[in-house]
Amino acid sequence: MKKENIFIFKRFIKYFLVALFFFLLYIFWLRILTDVVWLNYLLSATISFVVTGIWWFLFQKYYTFNNKSKKHTKQLMLFGTFLATWLLFDLLILKIWVKYLGLHYLYVAVFSKWITFMWNFLMNHFFNFK
Repeated sequence: MKKENIFIFKRFIKYFLVALFFFLLYIFWLRILTDVVWLNYLLSATISFVVTGIWWFLFQKYYTFNNKSKKHTKQLMLFGTFLATWLLFDLLILKIWVKYLGLHYLYVAVFSKWITFMWNFLMNHFFNFK
């Protein structure tokens, strides 16, 4: 295996572990905000996504990608763009699958995260924290 491929694989494993932690945190807040606070599941998903997304940026920048760049604002804006796109896609899937297919919002949230997981890794690997 090429050295570059090993590097990407190790980075992907780190990314996956961080993503798994924040995914669990997202699901926790989604459940609390929807079933305890009684917010609409789309609003709960948005709040949960934004709160965990801010911390996720820091973990991905410094832990996964070991990025020492001082271009914090530029990277945060690009990361935010990727997250906003991801969020819109997630909300679209949630809305359609819950409203029209009658699936439970938590099942859809879990599935939609896995759909967009790889896209987010590739965007950050090749464009944001290269």
